Amino acid sequence: MTVAEARSSGAERAPERLARLRSRASDALPSPATVAFGSPAWGLVVALAALAGIWRQNGLATLNLLAMGSAYFYGGCLGFGPALWLTRLTSDGRGRIVRFLAGAVFSACSTHLATAGIFALQYRVYYAHWHADFPSVVWFFQLGFTSAGAVFSFTVASLAFYWPFSCLAIAAFGLWFAVPGGSKAH
Repeated sequence: MTVAEARSSGAERAPERLARLRSRASDALPSPATVAFGSPAWGLVVALAALAGIWRQNGLATLNLLAMGSAYFYGGCLGFGPALWLTRLTSDGRGRIVRFLAGAVFSACSTHLATAGIFALQYRVYYAHWHADFPSVVWFFQLGFTSAGAVFSFTVASLAFYWPFSCLAIAAFGLWFAVPGGSKAH
C-alpha cells in the first residue's frame, strides 16, 4: 500500500468516525427527566457537603452562609448534566472500575467548574465598576484575568470546604455508574 492509498483510505474513514462519535454523543445524552430531578438532588448533596465542611471548619460562623450554600447548590445543579453526559460518553461498555472512576472524576470536575464559574460571576459583579468600558480590548483582558483569579481563589478556598464530606458524595456518584448495567440504566 502506497502513502497516497493510505491517506485516501484514512480520509474515507474520517466521516465514518465522525458519524460514530456523533452517535455515541447523542446516545450518551441523559433524559430530560433524569436531569430535571437529578440536578437539584445533586445540588442539594453538594451544598450539604460544603456546609458540613464549613461547619467542621468554623462551626458555620460566617456572615454569608445562605449565599455560600446557594452558590454550592447551583454549582451542583449546573454541573450534574455535563458530568452525567461525559461519564456516559467515556465509560459506556467499559468495566466497573472505569465507570466508577469516570463518574467520580467527571462529577468532581464538572461540579467544581460550575461552582467556580458562579464564584467568578460574583467576582465580576464586585470588580465591574473598576473595569474599562465594554467592549474595549482592556475590558476583555480585565474580564479574563478577573475570572481566572476568581477560579483560582475558589479552587484554593473551596478545598477546605469540600473535604472530607464531598468525597463521599463523589464516591456515591461513581458507584451509581459502577452498578451492573452501568450508564445504560441511567
